[in-house]
Amino acid sequence: MKKSGIYIVLIIVVIITIVAYVMMKKNSLPPATDMPPAGADAGMSGPTTPPGTKPATTAPAPSPTTAAPAPITGTATVEIRDSAFSPAYLTVKKGTKVTWENYDQMSHTVTSDSGKLLDSGSLAEGSTYSLTLSTAGIYTYHCALHPNMKATIVVVN
Repeated sequence: MKKSGIYIVLIIVVIITIVAYVMMKKNSLPPATDMPPAGADAGMSGPTTPPGTKPATTAPAPSPTTAAPAPITGTATVEIRDSAFSPAYLTVKKGTKVTWENYDQMSHTVTSDSGKLLDSGSLAEGSTYSLTLSTAGIYTYHCALHPNMKATIVVVN
């Protein structure tokens, strides 16, 4: 009787693992397919001091039960706070200027997972990094100092 109980527990663990894997694959995005060549001019500017006001242009990540928000045009802001990018998923139109603002007391970076489009260098507390995204595609990035910090920007026409 004890062996059958162990087998039942093992079967439940396997089922939970399979369901978690399927859900993770269902919610993952494909890799960037339309990245500009390394060194291409994308309107990048270096770190600057934060502006006096913060535009309300961030969009929440879409949930599986709701439609994705309309793409942002003009300007968008990603906050770096509590060792996370917020929003972690952002959809913008081509030509949108995205600004990352570091509100943490520690330095962070905005670094492309592939290619060199996003490369902020070290951003101290209160610093910003801006980039105008002019090529449609999916851009995944992370903090080179804290690799668990990850986010995605989708640029649409």
